[in-house]
Amino acid sequence: MKLSVILVNYNVCDYLELALHALSKASLQLDTELIVVDNASSDDSKTHLPRLFPDVRFIWLEKNIGFSKANNLALKEITGTHVLFLNPDTIVAENALLECMNQFKNHPETAAIGVYMIDGDGNYLPESKRGFPDPMTSFFKLTGLSKLFPNSSVLARYYMGSFPKDQIASVDVLSGAFMMASKKMMDRVGGFDDTYFMYGEDIDLSIRIKKTGFKNVYLPKARILHFKGESTQKLDPEYKQRFFGAMTMFAEKYYASNRLGLTLLKAAIWTAKKLHRPASLKSSTKNKEQHSGWLIVADHVRFNEMIHRIKLADEPVTISGRIAIHEEDEHPYTCSLENLETWLIQHPGHDILFCESPSLSFFEILRQMERLKSLARFYFHAEGARSIVGKSGFNIGAPKLDESENVK
Repeated sequence: MKLSVILVNYNVCDYLELALHALSKASLQLDTELIVVDNASSDDSKTHLPRLFPDVRFIWLEKNIGFSKANNLALKEITGTHVLFLNPDTIVAENALLECMNQFKNHPETAAIGVYMIDGDGNYLPESKRGFPDPMTSFFKLTGLSKLFPNSSVLARYYMGSFPKDQIASVDVLSGAFMMASKKMMDRVGGFDDTYFMYGEDIDLSIRIKKTGFKNVYLPKARILHFKGESTQKLDPEYKQRFFGAMTMFAEKYYASNRLGLTLLKAAIWTAKKLHRPASLKSSTKNKEQHSGWLIVADHVRFNEMIHRIKLADEPVTISGRIAIHEEDEHPYTCSLENLETWLIQHPGHDILFCESPSLSFFEILRQMERLKSLARFYFHAEGARSIVGKSGFNIGAPKLDESENVK
């Protein structure tokens, strides 16, 4: 069994670099090929990434052809028995790919797999598992009723709110942020529908897969972080039109013969579009000045490295101390990772920088994020990466690497 991973990039160089670092760790026990399709990015993706990841195949497009077409383009050229469609603004835990491939191996009725996802604040993402978007289910979701009753089996069916998030389940819809499927199934259903430029294509593909009689499986043992929205421009005037346009396209495709259902869905889409207000990039977190400084979770060597990088960064920040990964750490530290929750409660207002290394895995970082999610704001640095990455609007980009500087 061989896995092909496809990522579609559009102006998120630093997030993609982090994603590729994580994938390199998650792929160690598998036969894997990585393919990046770049939708004519205007950032420095083309000059920066290929020399760091010589084993990754990059396809550079001259114009933005959209998410669906870009994935389908790469899909025609993969050599794997299975394929993973993965967003570039993700961090895949080290065990995630192997868990999914074992699911395919041990359960041949499995056609596609989605995973347990958290966002950049450590919150569980409900779109990790979704029900069939029939007219009533979609109406409850688009009008916001599902948020008022998140555990209801009826009103929150869109996100399967009544089903435990830690249990494996057969679901209707998987997220395009992480969707793994067999190549045979992709050949059978024809890949993504090219008429979807962005948004809605994962719902459409999930439905067509399930119609074959095989299962879409939600696998909570496999976990990823999805920053959510970094690979799209949510403040772009076109975002609103594309998102709700995709919803209308989906409704017309699947409910053209159901006049009542189509009318209900279009009414819900119209209502949601009118009520939609794009959040400011800075509204998702507190202003920097309200925070006391950064706590760096790292061993002694990585801590010193990050101090140097932060001092040279475009936006230097205050370093409050080092969080030891293990209590038996012989070098000075503020507190241990095990005791960090208690420390943060007593000393509120700090940010946390997780420094991935052999002693601190991405898997453990994701676990700690969920534990500490209400107490801090998180940043990330992969060993050997250029930039410190956080939520949109707060990335601390280190100076460009010199040609003499070691790269992976």
